[in-house]
Amino acid sequence: MRLIACQPLAYPVRYSSRRSFKGNASARILGFSILLMFSTDAMAETDKNHEIPGHLYTDNIKAETITGTVKNPVGDPLSGATITEKGTSNSTLTKDDGGFSISVSNKNATLVISYVGYQNQEVSVAGKTTIPVILQPGTGSLDEVVVIGYGAVKKRDLTGSVVSLKGEELKEVPSTNVLEAAQGKIAGADITRSSGQAGAGVSITIRGVRSVAGSSSPLIIVDGVQYQSIQDINPNDIQSMEILKDASSTAIYGSRAANGVILLTTKKGATGKTEVSFNTYAGISDVTMYPRPMGFDEYVAFRRESFRAAGQWNSPADDPVAFAGNGELNAVQNRIFTDYHKELFHKGLQQDYQIGLRAGTDKLKAYMSLDYFNEKGLLKLDGVKRYTGRMNLDYIVNKAVTVGMQSQVTYYDQSVRRDPLNQANKVSGLGSMYDSAGNFNFLLIDGQTGNPLADEQLNVYKNDVSNTRLLSNVYVDIKPFTGFSFRSTFGASLGSSRNGIYASPKSLDRGLQGKSQSQYNTSKSQNLNWENVATYQKTIGDHSVTLTGIASYVGFKYEELNASAVNQLLPSQLFYAMENNTEEVKVSSDYLQSDLVSFGGRINYGFRGKYLLTLTARSDGSSKLAQGHKWTFFPSAAFAWRILDEKFMTNVNAFSDLKLRVSYGIAGNDPGNSFI
Repeated sequence: MRLIACQPLAYPVRYSSRRSFKGNASARILGFSILLMFSTDAMAETDKNHEIPGHLYTDNIKAETITGTVKNPVGDPLSGATITEKGTSNSTLTKDDGGFSISVSNKNATLVISYVGYQNQEVSVAGKTTIPVILQPGTGSLDEVVVIGYGAVKKRDLTGSVVSLKGEELKEVPSTNVLEAAQGKIAGADITRSSGQAGAGVSITIRGVRSVAGSSSPLIIVDGVQYQSIQDINPNDIQSMEILKDASSTAIYGSRAANGVILLTTKKGATGKTEVSFNTYAGISDVTMYPRPMGFDEYVAFRRESFRAAGQWNSPADDPVAFAGNGELNAVQNRIFTDYHKELFHKGLQQDYQIGLRAGTDKLKAYMSLDYFNEKGLLKLDGVKRYTGRMNLDYIVNKAVTVGMQSQVTYYDQSVRRDPLNQANKVSGLGSMYDSAGNFNFLLIDGQTGNPLADEQLNVYKNDVSNTRLLSNVYVDIKPFTGFSFRSTFGASLGSSRNGIYASPKSLDRGLQGKSQSQYNTSKSQNLNWENVATYQKTIGDHSVTLTGIASYVGFKYEELNASAVNQLLPSQLFYAMENNTEEVKVSSDYLQSDLVSFGGRINYGFRGKYLLTLTARSDGSSKLAQGHKWTFFPSAAFAWRILDEKFMTNVNAFSDLKLRVSYGIAGNDPGNSFI
């Protein structure tokens, strides 16, 4: 059982218990996962004829199809291992059962198999159609490729502070929030969920709070495009997650990187058999570590003792003095008492259903997924539903050009409950929630205090939120000659939100003021991101150099419309038909726009793989800054010495890896307001 502590609303802490299994139907579980695999030829390609106006090009080379499995030394399948045809960009990934299928260009091709934490292995396919592979653990993990800002390097060549997590690690904890799944896996990161409200977000700070007035949230990059809401990303869609922590690593992102950077890479399609996966889980939430309120006997004894200390109570005969409030004496004599905390809290329920599809040919690879998440909170009328769809496509035009797109749409439908605990903590439990006729008492026994459960009654309080967010990008990757690549990515993040609130005169929000209040707020946001990255790699003898140049543009627009009014004549209309409100009608609107243009570069130099140097520079021009101060420069430098690779460490077996790093960098915090 996993216990995840979080806090509902402002007060109680809850725990969540989730279990999952694969294939064992007799196990006692709250969730399950099923993997379905089948063969299909729907996307298969054989001989191809390409007709171009004025020319005729025919490609009749027969591809060899190789199948196999990848396992560790004890026989466990390795899911997500990379199978690459050596010397080409042709690659695929193993499925959950460790199986793979790849079409190679000729019968003498060589396959390179790699997996995190294991040594790479090369296998010749000559005379073979099926290849079983056993990967050995060891220092091969140092050859793992880690995504960094605008590029990737081998783990052994890192000079900055970067944490890399694979999708399989995030799936170890059943959760629909990427950050919750990463709890305890990132050194130096504080990941908290401060509210137990249904759909409450999870916050992360990397190496502490770095701003007094500004945001402390890290920059989120999804498939190369900036995104605001990491909670929209389904953990099942993630291939890898990298966290850049120090300034030397984040300086390449300039003015947006003071709080660290989180890079998310989503899954891609794979050649071979089409894979359909279905994952689901359920979780139950409950209140824990919350002060227990007094029961009837405790409360009555407490009241009597307080009056006894004041010399006004000696025996139950003096109860008319101690319980002089309206109806209190009758409640004591008839033991009429309400535990409002017990009435308010209910067990919460989380459930999630996700279906994914991976397929591909030698040319086209596709990944698609659908996800439905439903959470009922600890309080009535507190709940959220989330619907997510994703499609990733990659198409190899020729050996030099690859194009693709990643797209995701997310929709939230949320009911927000006003916090009733402050009221419940203050009121006396004497009396009943209902009168003698069975009608709900909106006022407690004193005739003045509102009932903590008032908002649960029909048309008394309503707070509905709906959000739609779209994240989409297209890219072209060009490799005209060996060692050089150019990638251009254009992405858009679009969002729309609607929030309607209605509080009747009987609601806790209005405090029995006699008149209702209605609010209706809408907003739209647009974030455009164009990233251009050129990379050149060259190795000469003991020297290796990687040059990276970037040009970037980020454009942001936001607008909102707010309306509020008092005294809704038609309560059933709630926050709609605002014209039916007769008092304090207010309308306001807002508009924000900003642009950020950036140029930067990076040099990665290595000598004999032991002495590593990284130099980074970026210049950002922001429309938010005042005239004459719009451009800011962000440099960084990092040096690393791989001590373990020195000859004097040959016979030292106490370390699996030993590296000395020193770095310096400057990163900025993008201002929230313009013209500061």
